Amino acid sequence: MCGIIGLILYKEKISISIFRRFEIGVGLMKGRGPDGFWIFGDNNVLLCQTSLLITDPSEGYRPYSNNDLSIIACANGEIYNSDDLRSKLEKTGAIFRSDSDCEVLAHGYEVWKEKLFEKLDGMFAVAIYDQKTKLLTVARDKVGIRPLYYTNNDKFFAFASEPRFLIESGLANSAISEEGLFHSLIVRNPIEPYTMYKDVSAVLPGQVLSFGVDVPEGKPTTFSNSSNTTIWTNKPYKETFFEEDIYNLISYSVERRIPKKIKYGAFLSGGLDSTIINFMMPRDPIYRIQSMVCGFDAPDIIDEKNAAKHAAKLLNIDLHSRTITPETFLSFWPFLVWLNSGPLMFNSSIPLYMLCKEANSLGAKVMLSGEGADELFAGYSHYPYYNTHEDDGSPDFLFDFDEEIINSNLILKHLVKDKNWAVKQWSGLKELITNIAPFEGKHNGLNRKLKLDRQLYLNSLLMRQDRVGLNASIEIRVPYLDHKIIKEINDYNPRLHLEENIGKILLRKSFEKRIAGDLAWISKSGFPVPFKSWILSPEFKNVYSFLIDNLKTLEYICPDACLRLKPFGNLGQTATIKELWTILNISIWWFFHSSSKSFSDCISKFIPEDKIETIIMANNNSKGEIKINFDENFQFPFLIFSRDWKSFKTFKWGSEITY
Repeated sequence: MCGIIGLILYKEKISISIFRRFEIGVGLMKGRGPDGFWIFGDNNVLLCQTSLLITDPSEGYRPYSNNDLSIIACANGEIYNSDDLRSKLEKTGAIFRSDSDCEVLAHGYEVWKEKLFEKLDGMFAVAIYDQKTKLLTVARDKVGIRPLYYTNNDKFFAFASEPRFLIESGLANSAISEEGLFHSLIVRNPIEPYTMYKDVSAVLPGQVLSFGVDVPEGKPTTFSNSSNTTIWTNKPYKETFFEEDIYNLISYSVERRIPKKIKYGAFLSGGLDSTIINFMMPRDPIYRIQSMVCGFDAPDIIDEKNAAKHAAKLLNIDLHSRTITPETFLSFWPFLVWLNSGPLMFNSSIPLYMLCKEANSLGAKVMLSGEGADELFAGYSHYPYYNTHEDDGSPDFLFDFDEEIINSNLILKHLVKDKNWAVKQWSGLKELITNIAPFEGKHNGLNRKLKLDRQLYLNSLLMRQDRVGLNASIEIRVPYLDHKIIKEINDYNPRLHLEENIGKILLRKSFEKRIAGDLAWISKSGFPVPFKSWILSPEFKNVYSFLIDNLKTLEYICPDACLRLKPFGNLGQTATIKELWTILNISIWWFFHSSSKSFSDCISKFIPEDKIETIIMANNNSKGEIKINFDENFQFPFLIFSRDWKSFKTFKWGSEITY
């Protein structure tokens, strides 16, 4: 698993000044790839991949290339059917130089061109450059497990694994996306392809984009935009299901996500999804670390540590538990907003980051998660409502009974400064939702709600895991989102998921006779964080005041928005925790965006001065300082690589093959 960044210039050749901007983006990717990096440069192209070496620890420092080195690929992800593709490609004459699963990308593109991406089964964001045709192609997996962002103008096209790599390097303009900001107010996250930045867009799941240069005229010659989201198409053909089929598919999916000779583990909340994953994993005393849970000592929430301990005892596995204090929470909150390039939708991002840091300290590189099961098997509390109410076809129907979506009347009437702007944005958001989950007739709304959640809410969860996990140098894998499982579940009538307002029936019945005790019928707790009680605590008093004051300079939101959302609603609008959390996170993001300051500047408002240095030191691995010396005459094409982020080797591409 890695970070990737690259660009193709339309009119000019790579210059020292362009390379220096590119270097900044590379340095920011150290957390995603602490084991080293490589940079490839051609006259018009720069590509980089930082490495978290998992499948091929000995050969992971070079670009993936075809036999004659004319096709160069960089990738973030895992290709689970790579062995099958490798076998087919070897019959065409492809010579593989490593054991990496991603080497099939360069050889596969040479043989199949864009049809390659239809053949890939895995989680990936990739970029492939063909030196002969001067074409740069980027693509993302159909589910959208791994992210990819880009900016495009009349001078160049640039892409990266995270928006901040483009923004902070100066490759993209930092102007606010009004759509992204409004989405964050209602659904608490920009809906792809929007981000918080006007000039940065997300490559959509299943999408392929190609850009080329017409040499010598220097004009963009190709722009293709294909999108394949059929993996989430709901066609309920089956009215019965077979428990053995679901069990076998999940067993197969977990098995193919266990790395070889690399330390790994799993999160265990004590809920159904993570319990099944832990049950299915091998009892490996050498490479498997303790399962992990995070909780809180607070009287107003359910502490997940207790449920996790109960599950671990019945499963007979070791458990590492961590208790998060208010001080720890405050220490990492602004840092993770900075990493996220936008407001945090989930306050559980902070404890998840802490667990990933601890897993990394134990030597693990991979953690398995139960993410995706709620959307696939209908596990959320709002699904029984949609299963029993007729769909009227409106976006409001999909919003009004979902606890994760903020009431639009509150936003439009009380929190935004320009009501005309808000009405316009609300209209655009409803149109976008209609395109994602179109009306399917006047019957129960469960099918349409599942379709929306699988492409909207699930995407937010996956992006949380990507940012939090990889910036702690941990690859989080999601067995429930295997293509074969998705295909199987999409064949069932959605109503099979529910019985007497209990969700995940297919999952529960497939495992109730296999796992001990009551684990198959345990209820969902949802990783609660005691934010409601904390916001009134002395530790949060200064933070709250700072964020209230900071929000006054954001032109789209009322200056007293935070006051309207005080816990006791002194201006008449009592806030739920999700609303208060959303506004406060927008305020933190705005601090970074409006002042161009780092998280170290912001953190002084959150924790005592004697703690600041410790927190900053703990997160220094999120940025690598690199400075590669070149004279004014670049030698194209070239390759730079480093195994330790400190020493670099540079040579002309093609002059060596073993490096």
